[in-house]
Amino acid sequence: MGYTHYFRNPKGFTDKQWNDFILKVKDIFAKTDVPLANSYGEKGTKPTVDHLSVRFNGVGEDSCETCVVLKTPQRFEFTKTRHHPYDKVVVAVYKAAREVNPSIELSSDGGNEVFGS
Repeated sequence: MGYTHYFRNPKGFTDKQWNDFILKVKDIFAKTDVPLANSYGEKGTKPTVDHLSVRFNGVGEDSCETCVVLKTPQRFEFTKTRHHPYDKVVVAVYKAAREVNPSIELSSDGGNEVFGS
């Protein structure tokens, strides 16, 4: 059984929204004390943050499923974290996405209060 957060972005991001989101993500990553890695959770790697996507995972045994946010529309995306330490970063990234793009819908196995809604 896992603990999962859900993300829907039916419209995608505008260029301005994406640029604002990327700045927020870089700030989140810079301020966190949680070790982060590439999509596979490989030690010694870093998250992907580029003009099309944000992708990251926890590290090693603290990894689970990759958090993926695309610039293009996403009808249904989710990240199962199993409450690993990177869970709080997933929540922060999803919240940052919704801050810049209010059409994004978020939900969680932890209830709406996880995202402050």
